[in-house]
Amino acid sequence: MFQKTIESWRIAALLGVTTVGFAAYIGTVFPTSNLGFPEGYGTAVIAFEFARTPADVHAVFGPPDGLDRDTLSRMDWGNWLDFGFMAVYGAFLFAFHRATVSIGSPSVATLLGPVAAVCDAFENTILLGITSDLSTMPGLPWLRLWVTLKFAALAVSAGVGGFTMLRTPHPAVRIGGAFAAGCGLVALLALVAPDRLGEALVSSIALAWALFLTFAIGQSVRGSPSRFDRA
Repeated sequence: MFQKTIESWRIAALLGVTTVGFAAYIGTVFPTSNLGFPEGYGTAVIAFEFARTPADVHAVFGPPDGLDRDTLSRMDWGNWLDFGFMAVYGAFLFAFHRATVSIGSPSVATLLGPVAAVCDAFENTILLGITSDLSTMPGLPWLRLWVTLKFAALAVSAGVGGFTMLRTPHPAVRIGGAFAAGCGLVALLALVAPDRLGEALVSSIALAWALFLTFAIGQSVRGSPSRFDRA
C-alpha cells in the first residue's frame, strides 16, 4: 500500500511540474497589451474570457475598424495551446486529489480537475469561434457560464486540497493547507467581480497549485512510510 501511495504522489508531482512549465510557456504566448479592458482583469486573456458584450470583446482587440491583429493572432495561438494546458492541469489535479484520498480527501474531489478542463474546452471553443467571426461573435452569451464553472471547480479544488492538507500532523504542511484553502475562498469571492479581482482570481489558483506541487514533491521523495499514511 505504501509503495502504491508513493507512486501516486510521484505521478502527481510529475504532472505538477509539467503544469508549471506549460503555464510558464503559454504565459509568454498570450497578448500583454491592454487596449481598454479594466485593469482588474490583469491580462487580456482573462478579460476576454469574462467578456459579456461585444464592447467587452473590442476592449481586448480594439474597435471593428482598428483591430489589433497582433493581439488577435497571439490570443488565438494561446487558446489553441490552451487545449493542451487544460489536459495537463486536469490530469495534475486528478492525480493530486487521488493521492490525497490516502489522507482523508473525498474521492469525488478527483473529478474537480477534469470537470474544470471540460468546461475550459467549451470555453475555448467559444473564444476561438468569436475571434473567427468578430462581426457576429457566436457563443458569446454562453461564454461567462463556462468560464465561471471552470474557475468555480478550480476554486473548490483548491479549498478541498487545502483542507485535506490540514488533516496532516506536519506543521509546515498544515500551514500550506491553510493558505491553499484560503486561496480557494479568495477565488470564489473573486468570481463575483472579475473585472476588479480577476488578477486575484488567477493568482490564488496559481498559489494553490504551487502548494499542491510542493506537497506532492515532498511526499514523493520520502523514503519510508510516515504518519501521513492512513492505510
